[in-house]
Amino acid sequence: MELKKPNVFVVAVYGMGGVGKTALMKELAWQAENDGWFSSVAMATITDSPDVEKIQGQIAVPLHMKFNMKSIEGRATQLRNRIIKEKSILVILDDIRSSLDLEEVGIPFGDVHKGCKLVVTSRDLNVLNRAIHSDKEFRLEALLEEDSWKLFEKMAGDVVQEFNIKPIAVEVAKCCSGLPLLIVTVAKGLRKKDFFYWKSTLHELQRFDQEEMNNNNNDKTCSTLELSYDCLESDELKSLFLFIGSFGLDHLHTGELFSYYWGLDSYRHSRTLTEARSRFDKLIIDLKASSMLLDSDTELVRIHDLVRVVAKSIASRTRQTYGVKRFTSIEHWPVIDQPQKCHQIIMPLSYIYNLPDKLECPELKLLQLENIGDYLEVPDEFFSEMRELKVAGLYGMMFTPSLPSSLSLLTKIQTLYLAGCVLEDISIVAELKSLEILNLERSDITEIPKEIGQLTNLRMLSLANCSRLRFIPENLISSLTSLEELYLGNCFINWNVNGSKGHSNNASLDELRNLSRLTSLDIMIQDASVWPRDLQVFANLERYNIFVGDMWKWSLRWSGGASKYARILKLADSEDSNILLDRGISFLLNSTEDMCLEKIQCVINVLYELNREGFPQLKNLCIQDIVELKYIINSMGLVDPYPALPNLETLSLQNLFNLEEICHGPIPIKSFNKLTSFKVKGCDKLKNLFLYSLVRELPQLLEIKISDCKMITEIIAEKTSEADKEIDMIMFPKLQSLELVDLPSVISFCSVSLTADKGLKKCGENYDDTPCIPVALIDDKVKT
Repeated sequence: MELKKPNVFVVAVYGMGGVGKTALMKELAWQAENDGWFSSVAMATITDSPDVEKIQGQIAVPLHMKFNMKSIEGRATQLRNRIIKEKSILVILDDIRSSLDLEEVGIPFGDVHKGCKLVVTSRDLNVLNRAIHSDKEFRLEALLEEDSWKLFEKMAGDVVQEFNIKPIAVEVAKCCSGLPLLIVTVAKGLRKKDFFYWKSTLHELQRFDQEEMNNNNNDKTCSTLELSYDCLESDELKSLFLFIGSFGLDHLHTGELFSYYWGLDSYRHSRTLTEARSRFDKLIIDLKASSMLLDSDTELVRIHDLVRVVAKSIASRTRQTYGVKRFTSIEHWPVIDQPQKCHQIIMPLSYIYNLPDKLECPELKLLQLENIGDYLEVPDEFFSEMRELKVAGLYGMMFTPSLPSSLSLLTKIQTLYLAGCVLEDISIVAELKSLEILNLERSDITEIPKEIGQLTNLRMLSLANCSRLRFIPENLISSLTSLEELYLGNCFINWNVNGSKGHSNNASLDELRNLSRLTSLDIMIQDASVWPRDLQVFANLERYNIFVGDMWKWSLRWSGGASKYARILKLADSEDSNILLDRGISFLLNSTEDMCLEKIQCVINVLYELNREGFPQLKNLCIQDIVELKYIINSMGLVDPYPALPNLETLSLQNLFNLEEICHGPIPIKSFNKLTSFKVKGCDKLKNLFLYSLVRELPQLLEIKISDCKMITEIIAEKTSEADKEIDMIMFPKLQSLELVDLPSVISFCSVSLTADKGLKKCGENYDDTPCIPVALIDDKVKT
């Protein structure tokens, strides 16, 4: 392998679009990391306009580093120093299309750091040669015919074996020119089609071959991808695909994309946002399954650049769009071709220096202006000639002292984003009676005007990360009776408590009672006492992030985006846990998937004191700094208790100084049987981690980490019951990592003798005074 040679520091891989460079790089990263070739592996995607800050961020993530410098130069120094600390590191820079200064990014290699190896990819070797000097180059060729057929056969499924289709399928595969991107998209598009569709597709591909004989292969690729678009199973799929492609971007935020799509009346058949989101998510999954979209995390929609070109080209035939690439500098407002027919204007994350006094686009449906330069003022008559506008997304604008008066003329607008803007008086928004989605997140606003309560058709309101917001008028929230989604994360509202002496005219959480349609809620509360009692609306929530306490850090993700857990609850610093139970939190405990408890008072055990049903849907549980806690589970005296944490995947316990046992009393069956990670730190009174009776309930356990526990003498407690005696061998069949740190009292993994296997010493035996950890009884993969 070239990367292992001491004199090779930079390897270049090049080949035409669609040949599989990115897929190869992902496989290389995975293999290098899992085979231990390098101590660290980092990968960054470059594309058209290299964004140095973004590249630095992508490399920093796998290195678990955070930048405390704001300038590019300062970040580069930090990154360089961090990389130098790695004995061996592989950095992959994928899809370079223009010059890139590695010193500006902060990547040391060669004589500066011989432990750093680079792999760079591009479509054009000349681009790579201009961007960086490589020690070795590899051209990635198209697949051979035999390999092309194997991949096509796998993607298309059993249909290719049918007598009348197989000969056609073989020819279709040949027409894909050995390009994995084409093979996968075409094959998946045809897997459910009949004979006549296969035959028609072959004729089209053969026509492309003839027409494009003298042109470059990218033309044929685009034509073939358009055919894959034609194979999409429904008009609904095609419509969403073209909408995504019309932006001309390689990735889009899922929540923002959905809000725009909803605003264009794309889901009028859906009664609720929840229904529409479910449908939207399904369509995204279907587009990924057809390979028209790339696999990605749930917060982003990604699209291959060649597929994006095709989507944008097809979309332009039905919805005329003016758009620019990200980070474009727009010093003078551009001349838009046929503004009378323009349907969309899209300027994402651009440096916009001025706006016209009046934007004359009478057919405009969607306007996205994201300014990342100095805050930009919007002329008062700017919106007066775009009265068909349904979606407006404005970022980085300054609206002082008020919003433009022409905004009130947008009588058809349904989605309005004023995110990241300087806002003062926004009361004119109340005149937009058709408005259904209002997003003000990250904006510089201190109070919401009472007039917003007139938006009785509003379905979603986002004030997320409006960190200066303190005042919402009383009765405003309760007036928004159509509200389905409310995002108040990282907002520090001075909530009023009904009946309190210091009545402040601020909103109270009692107003949530009026929101009978509410299904999504993000909210951050610093004082648990402001929660109203028996808030039944909590029982209807399908998605929530609810943080109680002043120590939690809120993620700065955009509202409405999907995350790993749909229902997150974090509780801290309550003087009386009964307040939490009496004031509505109890409705959430049966449904929460991710829960953190910190500094909660008057709690002796978590189960079944806080929840008698055993937290049936909880997947992640973190408990820390609770002084009075003695047990996680206390089943003593309970008759037929519910299974404890049956769906829990990760459990973290930290600084529980009086914790005596994880489980006190008999363990109900099916408890913990999905647990994969168990971490314990700073639990000084804990003497063991598991009971014998619990061991057989842990077939999925991958990771155990125990540290700073002064009194732990053994990991697994001895047999104490007849049921325990039935266990002959301790088995953790999937355990991959066992980490024991600073356990001064530990004697053995378990104190009961078991039959030794493969010549290993018996549990409890010590040779050379070293405590025995019988790894053979766990798994050969264990690392201690």
